[in-house]
Amino acid sequence: SREDLSGAAFEECFTDRGRAHRFVESVLREGRVADVELTVRRADGTDTVLWYSAGTFTDTEGGLEGVFASGRDVTERNRLQALQAEMLVRATELDQAKRQTDLVALVQSRGIELKKHGAKDFIGRCPFHEDRDKPNFSVAPGKGLFHCIACGKAGNAIQFVQHHDGVSFRHAFELLRQGSNAVFTAQPMQKQTTVPRLP
Repeated sequence: SREDLSGAAFEECFTDRGRAHRFVESVLREGRVADVELTVRRADGTDTVLWYSAGTFTDTEGGLEGVFASGRDVTERNRLQALQAEMLVRATELDQAKRQTDLVALVQSRGIELKKHGAKDFIGRCPFHEDRDKPNFSVAPGKGLFHCIACGKAGNAIQFVQHHDGVSFRHAFELLRQGSNAVFTAQPMQKQTTVPRLP
């Protein structure tokens, strides 16, 4: 009978016995169930997440004889999905930190004088090399980017703090993520070249 086939031995293999019991009931009721996630507790105490599919098989007269079940290990898939979700959250936070930071104010907070250049951009002396002949350092606040046409140094707000203050990318990101005045009052960890004033 169905009651005989729905034995406790199968259910005791899983961390959630109630879910395993409902899985067996569904198979017996519907004849076939695919891709149900169940977690197996191994003898050594470790857990393995499996996707189970099962179906009933009958005799020549259509009488129920048993259930065939197969499981596919999706532990690594779930781990990668969780990692991807975490990376997506981090990418969103990075994007927010870059967009919400006033790049012009950030650059000026490091003692770099900027002047309006065109309709939207600003220009000044580059803090990353001896920029004495003419201002080569441009800031495009609308794009959130800086670029020096002389030395080639370029990037976003996070990379500006990273290069100017001599900190890691993660540290620069955390400064921007904090918001408030933290990023505008941070002191350089490395001695920087004195940037000449604009004429």
